[in-house]
Amino acid sequence: LINVRNTSYLYFEKNYGEVLGYPDEDYQNMGANIVDREIIYKQDIICNIHAPEPVEQTLFCKGQTFFGFIDALQGRKITDFLLGMKITAIAWEEMFENGRTVFWRNNEIAGEAGVFHAFSYYGRLPYECSVAVIGTGNAGSAVIKLLEKTGIIVTPGIGYGEYGEGYVRIALTVDERRLEEAVERLEKSDIARRE
Repeated sequence: LINVRNTSYLYFEKNYGEVLGYPDEDYQNMGANIVDREIIYKQDIICNIHAPEPVEQTLFCKGQTFFGFIDALQGRKITDFLLGMKITAIAWEEMFENGRTVFWRNNEIAGEAGVFHAFSYYGRLPYECSVAVIGTGNAGSAVIKLLEKTGIIVTPGIGYGEYGEGYVRIALTVDERRLEEAVERLEKSDIARRE
């Protein structure tokens, strides 16, 4: 909040920062407002990382602006809700700069966290495993980097583009034997099994 000029215009739901170790008083000391959820949804602009759930949708007012990950292309219900309430939607997933999402680092962090999460469930250390990484987007690339640091051999994706932000997407259109070979290789890894 240090870089925000008018913190008095900011409203945070009670206990918003608690999970991160920031009590409400920290926000209040910076000039922000701490309020109940019902007051949050009376503001002109609502910022929430997730698209509003049906129970939250009942709290919105017509004509507001919603700012967050919306994924409207994947969900007709959220699209109908936004249109019906005449809500201006600013979709984070559609914000790009230099050819890639402005939240690319968030995707990398999610990939890195996913590695630790997966191994905590699997019960083995990374260097004891064969790993297949499917995809070379921001999350997949972060997984590859992290696995390489632990000594696991991986094959990175191919980058292209003015800023190195692009990735080659390949459709596997080969004969059936090659597809079977790919499946067999995945089965030898520790994450994919044929049912």
